[in-house]
Amino acid sequence: MIFVFGSCNADMVMNVSRHPNPGETLLSENYTLYAGGKGANQAVAAARANAPVTLVGAIGSDHFGPFILNSMNNDHKRYHLNLEHMIRLDAPTGCAVIAVDPTGENTIIVSGGANLRLSARHFPLTLVQENDFLILQMEVPLSENWALAEQISAKGGRILLNAGPALPIPAHILKLLDVLVVNWHEVKVLNEHAETPFSDNQQLALWAAQHFNMHVIITLGGEGAFMAEPSGQIHQMPAHPIHVVDTVAAGDTFVGYFAAALHRGESAKYALKSSLIASGLACTRPGAQASIPHWQEVEALLIA
Repeated sequence: MIFVFGSCNADMVMNVSRHPNPGETLLSENYTLYAGGKGANQAVAAARANAPVTLVGAIGSDHFGPFILNSMNNDHKRYHLNLEHMIRLDAPTGCAVIAVDPTGENTIIVSGGANLRLSARHFPLTLVQENDFLILQMEVPLSENWALAEQISAKGGRILLNAGPALPIPAHILKLLDVLVVNWHEVKVLNEHAETPFSDNQQLALWAAQHFNMHVIITLGGEGAFMAEPSGQIHQMPAHPIHVVDTVAAGDTFVGYFAAALHRGESAKYALKSSLIASGLACTRPGAQASIPHWQEVEALLIA
């Protein structure tokens, strides 16, 4: 089983001619409301990659909460996406405002809402078995992430942390991780643990992989991804060639597909390749969960 402990948001996506400067107002012709949030997106991605997934997240008492659950209901019916451990709190549902420019690049403002009240005590710890996967991100209280990571590790589970947004990670938590996924900017949070800060991000990732005994992946957008293994082996793969519509949920798609591949027993190198194809396909469609590809689409490109 893959467990995802993380955020659920209503995403309001607006197309803009360019991103605004401070103090500037830009007009957008329209907006579209999607179900999103890093936790929910990653759970949907892992489920569409044919992994059994349980999502533990929080929604609020407003109309956005049912909207999010209804949006994931098709995946619940079609795939093994368990939503029984979603909780509803007396708080606003998390919400994100996303501006997308003509190149597909986005800027995001997130209001945490109910996500900020998600607790490790909401997690069904008795269901966890040895070698199950836990996916964490940084849009819920970090203290709850770290408490849950310790509990899962003690039960022999494996842990993948997507360190976005970039916030400090304690050294003892890094030692519990099996996989750390960061983008080019987020990898710099590892520098605080190095005796001498690294100016080269890939060397920093390699040092961290060996020092903390984990796989470190740097996603590089249109340039693909870099992965350092604890053995010291490194892999750099190009992105799948695509025409970008928007990049919303591309990173979350990568994370969900990567965890699903490892859960199936695939190698980290295979997981990297399939995840890059999946995240590339997500960039060819608008929206968050609406853009996440199904396994058949990814598999067709893997064997082509």
